[in-house]
Amino acid sequence: MNYSQAKFYVNRIRAMGFTEFMYRIKWKAYHNSIGILKQKKGLHLAKKLSLAEFKRSNKANFIVDKFSQEEIKSSYVTSFSLQELLRRADLIVDNKISIYELRNHDLGSSINWNKEYKHDKIWPHKYAPSFHHADPKYGQVRYVWELNRHDFLPILARAYYLTKDEKYAIKVFEIIESWQEQNPYLMTINWFSGLELGLRSINWVWTLMFCKNSEQLTQERFDAILETLYQHFDTITHNISLYSSANNHLTGELAGIVLLTTLFPHFRDAHKWQNKALKMLEHDTIDQIHKDGVGAEQTTNYLIFVLDLYLQSYIVAGHTIPTEVMNRLQKSAKFIHTLKYNKEQIPDIGDSDEAQVAGVLLDPTLHAKANSILNTILLLQEKNTKKIDEKTFWLFGPITSSKEDENQEIRTVPKSQLFKEGGWFISVSNSASLTMDCGPLGYLKPAGHGHCDALSILLSVDNKDFFIDPGTYVYHNDEKWRNYFRSTLAHNTLTVDNTNQSKISGDFIFSQKASVTIDSHQIDSDKDSIKAKHDGYKNKEVMHSREVIHDKSDKIIIINDLLWCTNKHDVAISFTLHQDVKITKENNILILQRENTTIKMSLPKICEISIHKGETNPIRGWHSLEFGVKLPTNQIIAKATVDKETTFSTTITYNHKNTN
Repeated sequence: MNYSQAKFYVNRIRAMGFTEFMYRIKWKAYHNSIGILKQKKGLHLAKKLSLAEFKRSNKANFIVDKFSQEEIKSSYVTSFSLQELLRRADLIVDNKISIYELRNHDLGSSINWNKEYKHDKIWPHKYAPSFHHADPKYGQVRYVWELNRHDFLPILARAYYLTKDEKYAIKVFEIIESWQEQNPYLMTINWFSGLELGLRSINWVWTLMFCKNSEQLTQERFDAILETLYQHFDTITHNISLYSSANNHLTGELAGIVLLTTLFPHFRDAHKWQNKALKMLEHDTIDQIHKDGVGAEQTTNYLIFVLDLYLQSYIVAGHTIPTEVMNRLQKSAKFIHTLKYNKEQIPDIGDSDEAQVAGVLLDPTLHAKANSILNTILLLQEKNTKKIDEKTFWLFGPITSSKEDENQEIRTVPKSQLFKEGGWFISVSNSASLTMDCGPLGYLKPAGHGHCDALSILLSVDNKDFFIDPGTYVYHNDEKWRNYFRSTLAHNTLTVDNTNQSKISGDFIFSQKASVTIDSHQIDSDKDSIKAKHDGYKNKEVMHSREVIHDKSDKIIIINDLLWCTNKHDVAISFTLHQDVKITKENNILILQRENTTIKMSLPKICEISIHKGETNPIRGWHSLEFGVKLPTNQIIAKATVDKETTFSTTITYNHKNTN
């Protein structure tokens, strides 16, 4: 065991309680005894299911069992681009598959499912529980897992279903068989994570449903696929992510169990596990979504990801959505709609690895995924949506839709709102949207996907982003960059002595967490305001309070940062800007311009103002638009040294246009 592994395990154990620690010991003992025995003997599906019976079965709520192929195709080509779907499918036929920023990456004549294609490294062939998933020798495991989720398989399968061109089905089963050959039961990194098994199972299930009438699906192939899916099912049920791991990983595992047991009720213990998974899923929804609709992990991407998993679990499996779960889904829809109002893109706040499942949307942006979730929830409420998206189409089937009126997912006009439990203050005017983070760091004890962004603000004007969240960039094997994008300095808030509000103790572990208190807030037609503070610097005997006043009539935003301290401290107030924002600086007044929209920013006179872009020593001025990508962007830093109670006032006006 090397130093990085030892450090990981020490910090991980510290993040556990005693009950969880004993659970992990029991888990380890299982894998070192029964698990190894299963791996050596193999795990075989005892009861067979004939392909003919599978084709006749309609136990699950898939649209291919509810509508004819002609109905579905006719509706699809009316609303969507079959040409674009086939273009994507043809790339996959040629082994050109996207893995994060590796767009349509040529994987060669034969795909190596254990290869990390970004750094050209290979994960070895050995017993899955013996891996350290963040071992730098083998590259970044996320790139291997992203490929092995098989999100692209349903695209191929849809192409076959809509065209009946067997070349797509041939490729589907070629991919599945090559994966089975290279990934024997429990013997590669692709058997390590229950979440990955759950997501791959869901994608395989969708793929089977679209291809079940292909001449390529023989009884022999069907038997082999079922056996692999049963191995997935058994492995997931013996590796449930509980305690401090019960985040979106648990949701993905439960969703996989629900879909597998619905479609294949002959699996051993299927009935028991379906009932258990549905009950756990109900509790999981309530735990992972606050009463006000905000995701408990404090990230927009993972909120949308778990919503997708919940919706598929209930809709595809044909189960009634419990009342409280439906209430949380509706609240989340309101939160998402309010958050994205007057923005070009929904802000990607907190961690994001762009997770999705069951067929990559042809528009893979977070904004498109958010709109899809809103459409689906509206239809569950038996309300109309004027623009159906492709994913919602495959959940509900032929629905009359229009390509107009994109922003009609939720009929109510967004209003300023405090999501108090989740900790988001959103203030909207006719032309601007201001967001402030005043909530917890993250979910459960490790708060693994949170960022050190207490009291950070975001600002969009005229549907153009100005102050942005820095993004994520990387998860493993690059501690310097991983920590920068989670740091307080990278966010639009105040930093004391160049230290974080919360203590980072691992890639997904915080050992000390800042706590936010909302002192007051006001929302009315002309003016919104909030005042909140956090205790992240209490070990320095410093308290940071931020008051934000949004005068919507005069289009002025005032940010008052109050610092209580008695000793000498270095203070930095940061603002990370969108890449397209240009800066003109004159002393402590900055003109920020993006296209024909201009805002004026007056920073505290006691501060020294500097602008950074794409710097690496130290790291300053970066934005990650998507996982694996970092781009230079302007970052404004206002610095001062104080030794007593001090107020820093920043004024932003957005009431004038650039006419050039």
